Amino acid sequence: MKTFASPLREWLSNLPIQDPVQRRMAALVQVILLGFITILLLAAILNLVLAPGLPRQVVLIPSSIFILLIGVPLAVLRRGYFRTSVLIIIALFIILETIAITTDSLRASAETLSFFTLAIVLAGLLLGRRALVITFAFSAGAILLSAFWEQNAQVRMDSIVIAGNFILLNGLMSVFLDQFGLTLRRTLRAALEREGELQNEISIRRQAEEALQEKERLLSEAQHIGHIGSWSYDITKDALQYSDEMYDLLDISPQEFQHNSEGFLGLIYSPDRPMVSKWLEDISAGRQIRELEFLIFRKNSELRYIRCRGALEFDNSGTPARFIGTAQDVTENKLAEIQIRQQIERLTALRKIDQAISSSFDLRVTLDILLSQVLSQLQVDAADILLLKTDGQTLEYAAGKGFRTRAIESARLYIAESPAARERRLIQVESLIYKPDVRLLTQPGTSEDFIYYFGLPLIVKGKVKGLLEVFHRAPLHPYAEWLDFLDTLAGQAAIAIENSTLFESLERSNHELSQAYDATIEGWSRAMDLRDKETEGHTQRVTEMTINLARAFGLPEEELLHIRRGSLLHDIGKMGVPDHILLKPGELTEEEWARMRTHPEYAYNLLKPITFLASALDIPYCHHEKWDGTGYPRGLKGEEIPLVARLFAIVDVWDALRSDRPYRLAWTKEKALEHIQSLSGTYFDPKVVESFLSLIKK
Repeated sequence: MKTFASPLREWLSNLPIQDPVQRRMAALVQVILLGFITILLLAAILNLVLAPGLPRQVVLIPSSIFILLIGVPLAVLRRGYFRTSVLIIIALFIILETIAITTDSLRASAETLSFFTLAIVLAGLLLGRRALVITFAFSAGAILLSAFWEQNAQVRMDSIVIAGNFILLNGLMSVFLDQFGLTLRRTLRAALEREGELQNEISIRRQAEEALQEKERLLSEAQHIGHIGSWSYDITKDALQYSDEMYDLLDISPQEFQHNSEGFLGLIYSPDRPMVSKWLEDISAGRQIRELEFLIFRKNSELRYIRCRGALEFDNSGTPARFIGTAQDVTENKLAEIQIRQQIERLTALRKIDQAISSSFDLRVTLDILLSQVLSQLQVDAADILLLKTDGQTLEYAAGKGFRTRAIESARLYIAESPAARERRLIQVESLIYKPDVRLLTQPGTSEDFIYYFGLPLIVKGKVKGLLEVFHRAPLHPYAEWLDFLDTLAGQAAIAIENSTLFESLERSNHELSQAYDATIEGWSRAMDLRDKETEGHTQRVTEMTINLARAFGLPEEELLHIRRGSLLHDIGKMGVPDHILLKPGELTEEEWARMRTHPEYAYNLLKPITFLASALDIPYCHHEKWDGTGYPRGLKGEEIPLVARLFAIVDVWDALRSDRPYRLAWTKEKALEHIQSLSGTYFDPKVVESFLSLIKK
């Protein structure tokens, strides 16, 4: 019964209605409707059983219709529409009663007027005054219409009397229901609110009790798991009392322990006794005491960390009388703290090494930092790194720290002589006393006195590139994490070596590529000079002089490379000028000059797609622009002209004036300088002219 009743109760109460009063009334209406449906089903079954002669459709069709009619408001109610559901029920009552009194005389149907009464009662109790008035009006109207609709005078008169009685009685009942329903709903709401408050208080109290019980259970388990003991110290009697857990914590028995401060101090690790003794003195003096951590010796000679804390109790005179405290074994926590601190230090060390690898391409700097971390983090006396030479067989000293002498720096080691490099694994020698390392012997024969040795191969892409060696002058007890960190440091060293090797290779490739580019540019320049025999050597001269002028003008060294390339290629655009124009011995026509003036644009179009020469375009493209804007190809003016083009323009004119041409002889130095000075502010930048004149005079 319980297994069926609980889900049914939950289903009946699970209505999506927020108002508590409506939800409670809806539950009642729901039960009534389900009751009606149950009664109809039972009646249909009994009719089929007790009256087998009746046709089934006579029984089932009316029952099905009534069940369907009742099911409509039930379905609406299940969706949370309480008022709509009740209105449907009231409408069904009114419709059924109206059909009854219109199909027969009111006098014959007087006993069925209870449907109207039920509708009025439902409206008054469940819906309120407006629904009550409307329901009463519909009922009274239907009855009056039915009474006046009678054809027989006597029947009509009887019907009017019946209608009057109904209206009078139900009117009085409606007045009563209006007040009673309002009072009922208010009372029900207040009762439900109080019930909710009580249930909430009960729930809160139950939760508090459960939480308290859970806390007590957790506290008990924590004390057991955490090995927390309690103790008290009678200050006036110098007497100690321990709990059972306290005896287990201190690894003593109640019979053998001297229950006073002297017996307690006897358990303390000797270096910590002064500190604990001072702590007990502070307790006896009634001073503010802090928690204390100290070491104790257990019977198995194991040291354990104990943490004590507690509070003082004073007598009526204010004198400290008793101390109540707890003691906890925190050895695991202390060891974890030490381990965490060590891990943080090692992570910091790895970060420093990573920064050295990423910020410096000097392998010596990186290896120096790495070896410093090897010594500090692994707590060893010395370490070195040997790198493989280009012959692929010899390991030579690259960096080292912690050695007393410099004998190791001149040592050489063949891969075949190193088990670590040869076998590609960690080699560990626990005693070098009987296996002295000849590399560590100085000329007079004194040694480094190392006892312990580790050797790790530095492997990059499957190839041995070096060897990390660690030395110590006392016995070592390496544990798994120590060895893992040593392996990690060896990996960092391998990364540093690979990084340095890649950088050197890249730097060498870039240098070779740059040399190839410059050789190509110089080849182009010589080809132009060979094409125009009369200007042979011009390009090299203007290039060198432009670089000197740029340096005197204060341009940075890294820009001089682009100036050199631009100067060498300044006339590359003349490749687009036909030979009959470029090599013409006489004066050029206007059309020929127009074609000649296009050579800067030819140069731009030729060199622009070459990304490598993007920073060198200013001279080939703009060296014929003039300060006053009358130059070509774009007519740039003043500082619109790139500075390097302004520098080159004056050098280009100077070299042309100082060189022989078929149509004239070279000018003298004085005449050329005078001419250039005369063009200051028109053709040339005045500041550039000033720097150029100073350079020439030097």
